Amino acid sequence: MSATRLLLVEDDANVAGTLASRLRSEGLTVTHAGSVRAAREALAGGSFHVAVLDVGLPDGDGFEVARQLREDSPGTAMLFLTAHGTPEDRIRGLELGADDYVTKPFEFRELLLRIQNVLKRARDLQQPGTTP
Repeated sequence: MSATRLLLVEDDANVAGTLASRLRSEGLTVTHAGSVRAAREALAGGSFHVAVLDVGLPDGDGFEVARQLREDSPGTAMLFLTAHGTPEDRIRGLELGADDYVTKPFEFRELLLRIQNVLKRARDLQQPGTTP
């Protein structure tokens, strides 16, 4: 099986660098996008098993990326990792099809487990003969 491809949409370069490095050390192939535009380019250039999306981006928001992701790649697991943690934000993210919603600050191990869990659910749904 090929490495798990993860799209990390995060505009804070320090957070993105640290997170990408730690996720890579866990065996994931990480593509970083720091804006809505960069995320769209990454999505146009390939497919991903999972996307981790920030809400606050310099040229829009992660909700736009989530909307496009659900339209173009409905089988991609998706979770938000953001400081936008109001009930309205969490509900909006889940309504757009996010599998999970994590607020900053966060614990890396918990985030990794949440990523692994959404990936497992996505893979289980793709397997014939499995029940959700």
